[in-house]
Amino acid sequence: MIDGADLEKTLGIQRVRLVNDFVANGYGLLTLDHEKECVCLQRAPHVAGAPIACIGAGTGLGECFSTATEVGKEYDTYASEGGHAEFAPRNDLETELLTFLKKKFAQRNRVSVERVVSGTGLANVYEFLSTKYKSKVIKAVHDEFLAAGDMRGKVIAVHSRKDGAAPYCGLCAQTMQIFAAAYGSEAGVIGLKFIPLNGLYVAGGLTPKNLELLRGGGDASPFMQAFHDKGRVSPLLKKIPLYAVMAEDIGQRGAHLVAFKQLEICRLHSSSSAPPRARKPLFRSTTSFGMGFMGSAAAHESHHADYDGGWWREPTAWAAAAAVAGVSFAVGLAAAKKGRA
Repeated sequence: MIDGADLEKTLGIQRVRLVNDFVANGYGLLTLDHEKECVCLQRAPHVAGAPIACIGAGTGLGECFSTATEVGKEYDTYASEGGHAEFAPRNDLETELLTFLKKKFAQRNRVSVERVVSGTGLANVYEFLSTKYKSKVIKAVHDEFLAAGDMRGKVIAVHSRKDGAAPYCGLCAQTMQIFAAAYGSEAGVIGLKFIPLNGLYVAGGLTPKNLELLRGGGDASPFMQAFHDKGRVSPLLKKIPLYAVMAEDIGQRGAHLVAFKQLEICRLHSSSSAPPRARKPLFRSTTSFGMGFMGSAAAHESHHADYDGGWWREPTAWAAAAAVAGVSFAVGLAAAKKGRA
């Protein structure tokens, strides 16, 4: 187990906070330039101080939410494991898909929505369709799919478009439609649970690569149709500003923002107490790790309302605080300290 307090002692860092990758994404949303880095899927007035939520499909399905204690105060982001909530079929074909997935993953009652809405989810859906509609399988595409390993989702995506890689595959196109509808449905669930009237953001690696499935035809897209298909409370979802996030570095930017927040806490404590004892200098890999995030955040200095005026400029941010986006970073830092990385 990775522990922040242990890392503080081992690395000689005054304050360490561990955050998971999607919490870092949530903080990264606060740095976005909406005009340049987002595509609006649904326009609605932002309500200051209301919750912000994020969903993102990539290798898995991440979700998080952010709240402010009151209007004008900073937002804090909280983790969620919503990607492991139940997949809820919306039609007969999806009900068959659920039955197929329960058998595949040896689950008696349910499977996670991540089994459908993710890169691996694409592979699961195609596998189901190719089993159900064997006469529609294109051998060249199927063989490429089977040989693709972790890149099976990419094979499906590129053969799903008539202007994509030849040959065009109808089953791949149907897979993408099911994926987009399930994605939109889960985004709508988040909208109902958090009522994020200050913005619901669709992030993750699959979003910019499949933008047309999200916005194509406006409200007629499979994503938007499923997003709004919530029965009696559907009108509520019309009030939520909805964006597709095109920037792919919001996790890095969010981790740096968390580090800056930790630096502010350290400064506050230092100003009200005796000077801290001397600490060991940070090893080189920590400095480069921090400066990499600084360089990423520097291009977005004017986009963050809470820290406009140069929060990213802090040359001591990584000497006084560390925000680790994901346990893998922490493991790398600890190993580097001992000369094993």
